[in-house]
Amino acid sequence: MLSVVALILRFMLFRPDRVVGFGGYSSVPAVLAARVWKIPTFSHEQNAAIGRAQKFTLRWVDVLMTSFQNVSGVPASRKKSAAAPKFAGATPTSKELKIVYTGLPVRKEFIGPALETRKDADFRLLITGGSLGATILDDRVPLGVATLAAAVKKKLFVVHQTRPENVDRLTAVYLKMGVRANVLSFIRDMAGEMRAADLVIGRSGASTVVELQTIGKPAILVPLAINPDQAANAAAFAKNGGGFDVPGDKFTAKWLGATISELFENPARLKSMATKAKVPNNAVKNIVDVVLGK
Repeated sequence: MLSVVALILRFMLFRPDRVVGFGGYSSVPAVLAARVWKIPTFSHEQNAAIGRAQKFTLRWVDVLMTSFQNVSGVPASRKKSAAAPKFAGATPTSKELKIVYTGLPVRKEFIGPALETRKDADFRLLITGGSLGATILDDRVPLGVATLAAAVKKKLFVVHQTRPENVDRLTAVYLKMGVRANVLSFIRDMAGEMRAADLVIGRSGASTVVELQTIGKPAILVPLAINPDQAANAAAFAKNGGGFDVPGDKFTAKWLGATISELFENPARLKSMATKAKVPNNAVKNIVDVVLGK
């Protein structure tokens, strides 16, 4: 509440032309203060499902920009010209909420030209872990790789991002299987590794999914069970045909081994998945154009 009052006073002295929120609870005070002074207000939702803070502030937002073409969870009251309750002196907008698909900005290296096509015959697998929430990837991926036929293992090259304390353990696991692997706690050139990979396995945070779409890379996405946003993001990616949306309980060693083997034997399917995964990313320009009213 103090943040709301502070911003109301600040906006009285230094009146912005527009206010743009990017979700999360930190954006709530700015949106409320903007509505008090009737400042045009925009919000951007990075996930394929509206978050709680975003739902709360949408009653005062004029335009909602989205990372995905279809977003669920927009309150019914904002799909119509309906009144919403007042809060902290802010009157709800009476206009119907305008929803615009802009995409999500990514680092410039994900948008740049593709690197030279690999000349090796390896089947490259990239695992984007590295957090406590990605423990399932550290546990299940090696078990799935262990089920692969010797001929597949011989051609497989794994790049596995994990927590620092797991690097030595996973390195030893892949070595024992006879699988070439580079196990890292941090990947400096994630865009380069994504481009080089034939298949990516990871969680489905908005940034990860949009990076995969920007590059156009097939993926197996395992959403964090307690995060509905990740579930929506993974579902949106899989719906376009770019990969698989696999709940944790279905992400078994048997399923993973069979899926990797099938894709290894069908490069044409991988190429088709890559094409379907690709989504041009003009998010920065789109967001600027929307905010400036171009």
